[in-house]
Amino acid sequence: MSLIGFDDLYQFADNLPSPISVVAAGGADPTVLQALSLAQRRGWTAPVLTGKSDEIQQLANDLQIDLTGFRIVDADDPAGAAVAEIQAGRAQTLMKGQIATPALMKAVLSRETGLRTNRCICQVVLMEIPRDRRRFLLSDTGITIQPTLDQKADILQSLVEVASVLREDGSTEPPRIAAMAATEKPSEAMPDTLDAVELTRRNAAGEIQGCVVQGPLSFDLAYATDAGEKKKMEGGVVGAADAMLFSRFALCKPDRESHHVHRRLPVWWRALGNSLSCRLHVASRHNHDAIELTGPDTANAFVDEYVNIRKSTAPC
Repeated sequence: MSLIGFDDLYQFADNLPSPISVVAAGGADPTVLQALSLAQRRGWTAPVLTGKSDEIQQLANDLQIDLTGFRIVDADDPAGAAVAEIQAGRAQTLMKGQIATPALMKAVLSRETGLRTNRCICQVVLMEIPRDRRRFLLSDTGITIQPTLDQKADILQSLVEVASVLREDGSTEPPRIAAMAATEKPSEAMPDTLDAVELTRRNAAGEIQGCVVQGPLSFDLAYATDAGEKKKMEGGVVGAADAMLFSRFALCKPDRESHHVHRRLPVWWRALGNSLSCRLHVASRHNHDAIELTGPDTANAFVDEYVNIRKSTAPC
């Protein structure tokens, strides 16, 4: 199965019948302002910014960004105000701006006013490696740091749902999911390997459907065909994973297992991430994002819209 890439998402955004309303929690952020300004000019977004209006306006002036067409919600609590915009139907997608992740997630997860559901919240990242012409999904990379076996099964389901709607037109193959671990050899000393074996068993037994699961697999086995040949490892997912299920990710909580799982990640990629299983997708960004990579800041919104459109038009 092949996934669509960034260029496909940009083309989709260019053909939207109307802009997507994106609310940025903490709008006084250079990258967010530049990205949303560019996206607005291309007709992709109708931007909403929450936070101190004077700080947002001052930063826009410093960056020589025209905020005509932007709507600013003056608020002492940018995260709460952004979530309120979603709840009221005035915005479709929530973007992380100049705000701490815990503050944003606190507002998103509030039982009274938040966006939580009964699903396990996770971050699904679309990775594109132009050098190798490879695209695949990663999860969970930032929300549920050490999921239980049942939570992993729920996260796996989120991966299947996203992969199924992001596959290229005409593709009918089920997504291939790699259950990642530090080693491909099951070991009681590494519980993640045993969970990967169990997820593989559930898939083979029909308890997990709509995909092909194989694990435990190290990153090289999930990514590179020649790694399988060298290690004499076979299987439908080896060297061809459409999605990778991580039990723990070192960006969140570095440890020996997580280090070995993804120490061989390619060093040049295009990536974007959405937090799933809320009532909408939350577009995340990182402090090192550059405006030349506007896609990772704004394309999240179009993944959300693309998923919604594909789901609404898919046959029952």
